[in-house]
Amino acid sequence: MNPPAKTPISLWVVKLPIAVFALAILVSVASVQPAFADDEAKELPKPVEMTLPTKDGVQLKCTFFPGTNGKQTVPVMLIHGWKGRRGEFLPLAQHLQKLGHAVMIPDLRGHGESTVRKIPGRPKQDVDVEGLTSNDFAMMYGIDIETTKRYLMKQNNEGELNIELLCIVGADLGSILALNWCVQDWSWRDLPAYKQGKDVKAFVLLSPQQSFRTLRIQSALNHPIVRRDLSAMIMVGINDSKAKQNATRLHASLKRFHAPVPRDPELRRKKQKLFLVGLQTSLQGTKLLNARGLDAADRISQFIDLRVVRFQEDLPWQDRTGPRGG
Repeated sequence: MNPPAKTPISLWVVKLPIAVFALAILVSVASVQPAFADDEAKELPKPVEMTLPTKDGVQLKCTFFPGTNGKQTVPVMLIHGWKGRRGEFLPLAQHLQKLGHAVMIPDLRGHGESTVRKIPGRPKQDVDVEGLTSNDFAMMYGIDIETTKRYLMKQNNEGELNIELLCIVGADLGSILALNWCVQDWSWRDLPAYKQGKDVKAFVLLSPQQSFRTLRIQSALNHPIVRRDLSAMIMVGINDSKAKQNATRLHASLKRFHAPVPRDPELRRKKQKLFLVGLQTSLQGTKLLNARGLDAADRISQFIDLRVVRFQEDLPWQDRTGPRGG
């Protein structure tokens, strides 16, 4: 089901002959405007390639797309899947930047170009994806994603974005990592006169998995903030029965903790926080983003507009420089 060309953008769910997808909710959203009008078009800031060292020495290769709305800029982190790399998110990143958002994409340890560990006083080590341990998988969200967020925090303190509006997108394995990191972000204890964490407000899961190696998505779903308070969108290619089943199960797990969707369109626009999007394809993960006719990037940006951008007045920018200047 594709929207007519050049009509106001809307967020929708493909109708299917099964209960969970048949509850197709159409939520009208005002057109998402690009950062600059046509009559004052400006060149977007060029993406910045960087290396961010983690506290255990892994050299994370990342690409950062600066936003264009200053202290109102929404930051988005994109987390690839197993044996993926940051380049898979390039079309989505470019699309989001055109709307004014700032986008950070890391290659997780052992993936893409993040294959080197440097520890002072020790020989350089290779980090190979096939040799990753259970501890490495935990560090992907515990350290790697946190390292990329620290860079966004620095951008926040320079007035280039608002970290309070943070959104994270994860694909297949990345969906498990993203949710586990959301728990971590909401588990930091505040210091006197200084807020720690509690910045991510929304997540998007592309073809979410229930488990991978020693990682489980259910442990994150048990956290009350994740299952009840954060806005969520699940997207899946419905022609793959296993992927559809995983997405349906996850949606059902979250739906139990969300209030019923109001029938009134205006109330629904304000209140609905959980969305399930089924796409007529067998493609999954980041492949959903690059296929013609699926409009996956549009749907993600619509969700961000609906559940993050519209609430920025309730989440004003603030200087989050730490007590030690970090």
